[in-house]
Amino acid sequence: MKKTNYLVLPDDREMFYNYLHDRKYRDRYYDKEYMISSRFPFYVDIDKKEMTLVESVTVCACAASNKQIISFSEFKKCCKIE
Repeated sequence: MKKTNYLVLPDDREMFYNYLHDRKYRDRYYDKEYMISSRFPFYVDIDKKEMTLVESVTVCACAASNKQIISFSEFKKCCKIE
């Protein structure tokens, strides 16, 4: 089964946001300014073409300890989205 959901913590949040929007991804729950200024990781759903933030410290801690939060470059390597 192919993975379709990712937690991404990019160095350049605006570049990542624009990268997804250029590929027709939609915002879910938050607007552009909030997502770019946040320090929380993006949650990207490939199937639904949506993105949001994960603002739960507990979820982020668990994901980080299990090495499930990836960088923008890792995301581009594994997802190859159009």
